Amino acid sequence: MTQGPFEDSGRRRIFGFVAVVLALMLALAWLFAPRGPDQATSVVITKSEPPPIVPERSALAGPDAGREAASGAGRVWLANRIAQSSDLKRTFDEQIASADVRVRRGAEQAFTACIPAFLPASGETPSPEAVIRTLPAARHAEREAAYRAIYARCQGFFGPGRAPLLELQRQLEADRRLRQPGVQATEDLLAGRIERVEPLVTEALSGGDPAAIASLAGLVERLVQRRQDSPSVETLALARAVDAALPWVACELGLGCGVDSIQALQLCAVQGACEGDLPTRLLSLASSDGLDPLAVTAQHARLLALIRSGRLLGSADLLP
Repeated sequence: MTQGPFEDSGRRRIFGFVAVVLALMLALAWLFAPRGPDQATSVVITKSEPPPIVPERSALAGPDAGREAASGAGRVWLANRIAQSSDLKRTFDEQIASADVRVRRGAEQAFTACIPAFLPASGETPSPEAVIRTLPAARHAEREAAYRAIYARCQGFFGPGRAPLLELQRQLEADRRLRQPGVQATEDLLAGRIERVEPLVTEALSGGDPAAIASLAGLVERLVQRRQDSPSVETLALARAVDAALPWVACELGLGCGVDSIQALQLCAVQGACEGDLPTRLLSLASSDGLDPLAVTAQHARLLALIRSGRLLGSADLLP
């Protein structure tokens, strides 16, 4: 599991992890199930607007899968499917050619959960051992088990070898549409493209996609710091409580957040939060980071009610 996106502060490693890593989150959860050479990933770049990347074996699971994923029930099905998938490569193949960008985002998340976290060096065999060796002594056994569980779901990606995976990674990273709206909004905010942020926040909050909602985690504090010269301690604490509550809200709306979900496994592997389901682990991390769990709980209730209201929401709704 790569930790680069989470290095700018301890709390952003916690909540940015769950957000930016909804790409990593779902990417980490689909680890390796060896395949023969006849099942290697073959990539074809197309000129048409839908998927720019089409693996040889891509096919949506049934003719109505894309239409189902666009419905409320379909989005919940998709969110749970990614979180619980035991074979991320298979999930990737089934979703990457969809005409629905939300389905393709799930495929990208399946890929990034595994690559580059477990990408072997040239001439080396894919393995979780390198990252396990870097773990500290505290909770080592639980974190090692979590990494091994993630790796087991990713294994199917590694049959083709390193070079095809690097090329596929390049193509996926080049397609901005495959990144969750919260991830895109954070990138735009940090790059100074402020005008792009609001439509992306609205898409995430009002689109009915639990993964998109979770991807906003980490953005709220950055927005406050960008928009206010000297935000008060209380305002920053409130923003952090909102950031902490967003993935929990996504769980309530259908994101797979059980103890064996990829998200929960990632929090254990990367942060050492290994007890309970994802909301329990998030609250534990929030508390250890100095946040008041009651404040996080209050923001969870407020945001959940807002999103369930069905009205169009924007960044102003993120803070009360």
